[in-house]
Amino acid sequence: SGFWHQFAMTAHSPVGLNPEEFGVTPIKQEILFANNDIDFTDKTGIDHGKFSFGLKKSLFNYMHGINFELPLQEWFDFRIPKTTIHPDHIHDCLLESNDFKFKGNSKVVFLTKNVIAENRVKTKKKYIYPYTQLTFHLKTNIVTVDMDQEQAEWLIRILEENFIGQSQTITLQQLKKNFEEKFEDFELFWFSKPIQQLKENGVILSL
Repeated sequence: SGFWHQFAMTAHSPVGLNPEEFGVTPIKQEILFANNDIDFTDKTGIDHGKFSFGLKKSLFNYMHGINFELPLQEWFDFRIPKTTIHPDHIHDCLLESNDFKFKGNSKVVFLTKNVIAENRVKTKKKYIYPYTQLTFHLKTNIVTVDMDQEQAEWLIRILEENFIGQSQTITLQQLKKNFEEKFEDFELFWFSKPIQQLKENGVILSL
């Protein structure tokens, strides 16, 4: 939901649950669906409207998947407090997820090494994002994924070295060790959308 593009009181937010702690008084009415925008009177004297343009602009960029790297201050023409959330908070939460657990002794099988790699550049406003498009021609379909250029190079090398039919099959733990000799966070890579696509289409199997 992008409802946070404006200041609004919702029933289950901290303000909605404890309005007196925030100097506001809710004006509740009987509604048919959800208390997503409760009217209220404000005793604090804060001009919430001055945040409106910055919130709407940042939401617009968010919905288009751009400018995530910009500092929060960039969206407002007046000084705002620094965020109290650590920059790696979401990253850390993802690593704690059970979905990122795997068996290190699992065998990893690569069913094809025939891949076409094409380096491309994505431009959004003044920002340039280089990436590599990998295309796998399988017997039944064609699979295309976009990846970071260096990680794509690493994956191509791994495919060539560990293509099915080799005398030894690499384990997931060995793959992780190899990956982290050059990069960080193998789990984020292994469970990323491009790798999930390759697993779902039979390019990569974990046994």
